[in-house]
Amino acid sequence: MGVRVLPPLAARVKQLRAAAGLSQQSLAVAAGLSVSLVSHLEQGSRSDPRISTTTALARALGVTLDDLMVGTTFSTMSTDGALSRRPRRRS
Repeated sequence: MGVRVLPPLAARVKQLRAAAGLSQQSLAVAAGLSVSLVSHLEQGSRSDPRISTTTALARALGVTLDDLMVGTTFSTMSTDGALSRRPRRRS
């Protein structure tokens, strides 16, 4: 069986949640969402959430909607799970 590649949003939510030290349940409560929805988003089985859902997740995770959806602030995760920052490109 091959490695399953998660959609960008699924991987991003999981990455940010782990970096914040939150469980799926605590993220769901903070965002006002169901645990089931958070789980489905992280698994990639719900890849088209409403803007209200993504906004609530971003607020609960303490990031901008841009950071959640595009991932422009964080570039890589180190082996110890810490996120390394990448400077934003200026236009």
